Amino acid sequence: MQREKGSAHEADKTKNADRPNKPDKQNPDKAEKPDKRKALIEAARARFREFGISKTSMQEIAEDAGMAVGTVYLYFKNKDDLILGCAERFAENHRVSAAKILASKMAADQKLRRYILDRYRAVEETRTGSKFAVEIARRVIKLRPERFEEDDQWLYENILTILREGEAAGLFRSSDFAADARIFVQSVLYFLPVAGLEPYRPPTEKRLIEVIDWFVEKWKGG
Repeated sequence: MQREKGSAHEADKTKNADRPNKPDKQNPDKAEKPDKRKALIEAARARFREFGISKTSMQEIAEDAGMAVGTVYLYFKNKDDLILGCAERFAENHRVSAAKILASKMAADQKLRRYILDRYRAVEETRTGSKFAVEIARRVIKLRPERFEEDDQWLYENILTILREGEAAGLFRSSDFAADARIFVQSVLYFLPVAGLEPYRPPTEKRLIEVIDWFVEKWKGG
């Protein structure tokens, strides 16, 4: 009987070995699906930025990612779905970068400068890094117009967190940090334009630093 149980156990092992590996729910880093999805987004982003959306095919994206075109449709319904995936990737980079800055041991005024300059450089690279930036931005706005409002809200929440941290440390003073954060966001959004919606006078990092420093001095009681 022992031999029969052992043989059955070995048969099950052989049978299971032929099955495709399932994503590891306990360890997402080992999951195959997120890796393939990420690779497709990166390939699409590179193609869109170099050749534009209209001149990029799903076949070309698949080839760049080293996959069959059928695999692309397992993760994305169509090109528009891929565009939204690229937009979400940009938002995720914002969240990760912000989390690192907020978790750092820098003083609140330094965190504020680092965070806003980090956003400026990311937006500037996206806006000026491709001659198809306007086409991409317009498509994202058409597909998901609330996407940019969500980014602005996330910006506001992170700034408010930094201001309250500065208040707790005795560095910043204000009677209404929530209102201050809203005004500050409206001031810096001039420097974070969507491609194709730039102001008449191009934003520069130097002018942005002047705005940040003006607010910081006010919050310090200067």
